Amino acid sequence: GYISSVSGTDIYFHNEAGATIDLHAGDIISHGNKLNSTLSSKRNIVAISQTAALAKINATDIQQWQYKDDNNSKVHIGPIIDDVNKIGNKQYTIPNDLIANVGDETGLDESNALSMAIAAIQELSKRNDELSQRVTELERKVQNVK
Repeated sequence: GYISSVSGTDIYFHNEAGATIDLHAGDIISHGNKLNSTLSSKRNIVAISQTAALAKINATDIQQWQYKDDNNSKVHIGPIIDDVNKIGNKQYTIPNDLIANVGDETGLDESNALSMAIAAIQELSKRNDELSQRVTELERKVQNVK
């Protein structure tokens, strides 16, 4: 089956009040995904700490698994939100910044995960540059001793 627009334009899903609604589905295959990230659509903008982002990424357990209702042919990789064990006894760790609650469902906030990963990469790049500079300085000192 399919859903199509009679006019050939975009399709929007709204509730009776006119607000956009969430869409729940299994795997979604598309030719791309665009998240709204325009400055004009945002408020309360605050910089995040790249060091803190790296620490949160490092504290996130990444596992390999299969969904119970899969046919056992597809393997997934990523964090697991432990919705079974009580706080203090969680089997897997994921920061709250990477968790999204939509209605009564809990899932991975992929936008936050991607953004946090970018911030962590920026921190690692900065650290790598600093270490490269230190190595270069040490190599110069060794050359001057010879």
